[in-house]
This record gives sequence, C-alpha cells and structure tokens, in this order.
Amino acid sequence: MSLESTGSEFNEIHHSLLNRKSLIYLVIGVTLVYATYLFIFKNNLTIRINFIDIKLQNSNLIHGNLSNISHRVKSPFYRTLGFIRWNTARLERVPLMEKYRPFFAELHYSIPNSTSKVTYTADGSVESHYIYKVISETMEIILENHPMIEGLLYFHFDAWINPFRFDNMNFNNIWFPDSALPPFRCVTNTTGWNWWAWSYGYHKVAKQATANVAKNYSNRFITDKDVFCGGWSDIYYIPRRFFRDFIDLTSVFYAIRSFHEVGIPTMINIIDLTHRLTPSHSIVTRIADCWGHCCAGGSSENDIKQKRCGHRMDLANEGIKKTLINLLEWSDIYYIPRRFFRDFIDLTSVFYAIRSFNEVGIPTMINIIDLTHRLTPSHSIVTRIADCWGHCCLDNPTPTEIKKHRCGHRIYLADHLARKALIDLLESEATYLNKTISKKIK
Repeated sequence: MSLESTGSEFNEIHHSLLNRKSLIYLVIGVTLVYATYLFIFKNNLTIRINFIDIKLQNSNLIHGNLSNISHRVKSPFYRTLGFIRWNTARLERVPLMEKYRPFFAELHYSIPNSTSKVTYTADGSVESHYIYKVISETMEIILENHPMIEGLLYFHFDAWINPFRFDNMNFNNIWFPDSALPPFRCVTNTTGWNWWAWSYGYHKVAKQATANVAKNYSNRFITDKDVFCGGWSDIYYIPRRFFRDFIDLTSVFYAIRSFHEVGIPTMINIIDLTHRLTPSHSIVTRIADCWGHCCAGGSSENDIKQKRCGHRMDLANEGIKKTLINLLEWSDIYYIPRRFFRDFIDLTSVFYAIRSFNEVGIPTMINIIDLTHRLTPSHSIVTRIADCWGHCCLDNPTPTEIKKHRCGHRIYLADHLARKALIDLLESEATYLNKTISKKIK
C-alpha cells in the first residue's frame, strides 16, 4: 500500500469523524435550545378550538377559558328566568311559548287568573298596569330559593326574542328598550313630550313615589325629586345584583299605584343613579334595535328573522307563527358532507358533554363549522333549504303537498292517502333511477 493511498484513507476517516462530531454537536445544540424553550415558555400554552386560538399565559387559565367557550355553546340566557306576560288569558299560546324553554333556566308564565298565588314559575296577576309587583315577588322567590338564577328577562307573549343574538350583551347591566313610543326618557316636566299617560297625571304619581323613596331610603338610594321617566316596558332585563333594589323600590311605587310605563323606567333610573360609578358610566344598556314599540302591530316575517327582538306579532297569522317556530327550533332535516364529519364529531363531544338541546346545539355547531371553513364572510358553506314543507311541529301535509315539495315534515303515516302518496313518490323516484342507470350502462 502506498503512502498516498494511506494518507487518503486517513483523511476520509478524519472527515467522517468531523462530520459525526458536527452532527452530535448539532443534536446537542438543538436539544439544549428545545429544553431552554420548554423551561422558559412552559406556561405559554396555545389551545386550538376550531377557529379560535387562545394564548394562555399560565395553565391555571385553561379551565376558565374552556369554561367560557362551553358557555358560548349554551344559550346566553341559560341562567336567566324568562318571565312571559299575557294581558289576556290566551292559553292556546302556551305551547308556542314552550319553544323558548331550551334557552332559559326556567320559564315563568304570568297569565291573568291562571293561579291564585305567585310562584317561581307562574302568577295569575290581573294588574297589567302594575305588573312589576308580581315581578318583584318572583325576584324575592329567586333570591330565597334559586341561587343559580343570575337575571330575569321580562317580555310579552306577543313579543319575540332571538336568544343567541344577545350573546354579546353585558348581563351585569339592566337592559331597557329605547323605542319611539314611548321613548325611554327622564325629564323634569312634560313640555314637548306628547304622550297620553301625562293626561292621567302618571308623572305626578312617579314624582311622589320618588319623594317617598328619598324619605324612606335616604341612605340607600340616590334620587332626584324633580325627575320622572317614561318608556316602553314590554321587554327588559334585570340582573340578580339589582333584584333587592327593584323589590324595595316596587314596594314604594306600587303602594301608590305608579303606572308601569312610568314607574318601571323611573325605578330603573333610581337604580342607575345609585350604582353608576360616574355620571357617564350608566349601568343601563339601552336596546335600540328592537322592532316596534308598545302599541305597534303588523310585524312581518322578515322583521322577525332580521331583528333580535320586537313587539308585536300577530300569532293568529300562520306565517308569523311558523317564522317564530323556525327561528327557535327546527333541526329535523339537514345534510352534512363527509369533509365536515370530523368537525361535527369533535364539536358534538363538547356540546353533548353539557347536553346542549339538539335544535339549539346543531345549528350552533353548523355555524361554527361555517365560520371555520368559509373562504370569505360572504361565501358560506351552508346551503339553506327554504322550500321544505312545514316545520318542526306541523302535521298532515296533503298528498298534493307531498308530491309537490322535495322535503317536508311531518307526514301522518296512519293516514292512508298520505302513506300512499309517499309510496307513490318513492316508487316513481326508483323507476326514474332505474331508467337513468340503464341508459348509462347502454
């Protein structure tokens, strides 16, 4: 063997050893960097929940953030009592109002002469002009026996609420509507405010009640003896933290029978004056986007679809009633393509864990999938089927309707004609399919 070949082999071995050393140093360096990263940033966790990235600064926040996300899949009112008022005993509307039940912790039905006492879930008050009295009594029951309830939402049975469109509201504030008739306004005189209530002297009663509050609760409430308020009082929300104030003020205002659309706004103003941190930081959230007002009628189907709240619906109109039902629940027919199966499965594990009602949970999951996968805000991956016959609770389409519509709910299969119409439909589709396949084979 020559010296030249020996030197060449030595150089190859030397280079090989250097390469191995370099590789070892590289591995050690990467390991040290990774270990340092874990040591320094071990508390910076990122949780990926579909389209939501939440950067957590320490592991103690994980439970709280996951809890908040879980609450989003529930109704915003899941710890709220829904207080629904009838001014006349239209008991046939009760089944329709039951559609709100999945969205609230409980429902309270206030129907004239329906019961002799006030309970957590019912009252029979005939005093529509002073309805705040039984509201305060219901609040008292909640404070004594129902610690999980965090607020009370009052609305008339012929008003509508779209629950999930209130998810961004501050539930620690009072909500009060700001409509045209009557507007929510606090004044010292009626000049320039043309409203029928003033001709009955209701403003004088409210001013007297305010003076009585100042006398009886001088160390409790902040009042202005010259101020009274008016406002549409068919939809409003009171959080639990103001229940005691509302109860005590009611005892004063009801004692001299202050009219509800003057008394309630005036009481709310007193609570606001008492608890606001500064003159510019009100604890009242004005709801200015409800459709209608105290005395409005003729809301359309589009109004109900587009506005999150409003008054008044004509529930004798089948189209209006159907629109409200569709708003609150209908998940009897839907299609999920395979590419979204994993999303649906993973979301179901979260929604089912807290037993989200199917006709609330499914649409919400579909909305999350849509938000996650749509390319732009205007390019939804959800196709809305608007031509199905019926809705969740409608029965007995005619044979003609079964033939005419491509989908629908609900067929009464005990009816011979309906059953025959369905069989004929399926057989005709099967015949058409066989002919189509035969043509393709040929």
